[in-house]
Amino acid sequence: MTAGVELDKRMDGVDATDAEGARGARLRSMAGKALVVFLALMAALTWSGKMLEEMTIAVVSAAAPQRGSLDKQISASGKLAAAVTLPILVEDSARVMDVSVTAGALVKAGDPLFTMDYTKLMESAKDSVDQAQRTVDWAIADMTALTYNRLIGQIDALSALEQTLTDAQADGDAETVRKAQAAYDMEKQRLYQDQAARNFASQLETLAKAQDELSRLNGLTDANGMRTVLAPADGSVTAVSVSVGAMTQSSGAAMMLADQSGGLSLTVQVSEDSAGELAAGDTARVTVGAADYNIPIRSITLSPNSADIYDVSFLLPGDAGTVGQSASMRVQKRTANYDVIIPLNALHSDSDGDFVYVIEQSQSSLGARVTVRRADVFVIDQDSGRAALQTGTISQRDTIAARSDRSIADGDRVRVE
Repeated sequence: MTAGVELDKRMDGVDATDAEGARGARLRSMAGKALVVFLALMAALTWSGKMLEEMTIAVVSAAAPQRGSLDKQISASGKLAAAVTLPILVEDSARVMDVSVTAGALVKAGDPLFTMDYTKLMESAKDSVDQAQRTVDWAIADMTALTYNRLIGQIDALSALEQTLTDAQADGDAETVRKAQAAYDMEKQRLYQDQAARNFASQLETLAKAQDELSRLNGLTDANGMRTVLAPADGSVTAVSVSVGAMTQSSGAAMMLADQSGGLSLTVQVSEDSAGELAAGDTARVTVGAADYNIPIRSITLSPNSADIYDVSFLLPGDAGTVGQSASMRVQKRTANYDVIIPLNALHSDSDGDFVYVIEQSQSSLGARVTVRRADVFVIDQDSGRAALQTGTISQRDTIAARSDRSIADGDRVRVE
């Protein structure tokens, strides 16, 4: 009995020891698993932190300042106009019976523009001739044949000397002109000392003028006393100032005709800075429709309507287009060399002026660290894609941030693309 109890006690001690060992093993297993989970969690947090940091760092592209020249391109557009504009003038005031064209119409030389009624002008001219003729006839009737022949001889002599003077002036020899003028003045003075001769000469002159006017009107009108004004050249009508039923005015143009036979003009407007890059004689590529022309600049003048806008004009062939058609010009010029040229997308501006971001790299316990530093610059010239900087601000040894996927500021970390 006693021995059995003692055996049972020994067996209970073994079971207790085994149970304690099993509990320890389980605890160690659980601790190991917890450590693994902890380490995995820490790794995940570290990776997430790095990813988050990478996601918040701007990615930039690097560019190195270079030495070279800029390519300037200046472009502008305008509308074609006739290089020569002809005013259609009428020297007589007559009633307009018909207007054959409107503004914008294309005409050929000889096409009718408008028609005027000259019948009243013709009647008045005939009356003037008749009156002047009667005056001369009465004067002749009051003269003796001797007086008439003398006066006619004096008048003819004066007319001959006047013609000699005109011929001498056309030849241009100063001494010949001087002598002809002196002879004419002497004969004229001698004639006009005689009152009868002076009066008769004046009457003959009045008759001659009246006859010339009647002859002029006859040459302008048809059998019905109508005058049709014809286009003097091929072109387009740009303005019409006459209307049916109204009287024409001798003080202004009845119409304006753009004469394309004299070529086409193109005037475009550019800024003062662009005008400073151009010079008369520079060749521009002028585009009209699908055609290109190499045309020299004709003139560069300050626009009358602005203090800082300039008109740049060109002369094109008459068959390059039509009046009113749109056209454009483009001039490309290479500048002198600059020591520091950067891409425009590396240039920034704020209230303090222009600046760039210089890329800098440093080492730390965590590895390489790339940041940007603001550097103020002064732009002295630029073209469509690059800017030239004043020397001394940055150099060709610097590396600058040319493009960024997000906003950056002085001191920010970046990642170079």
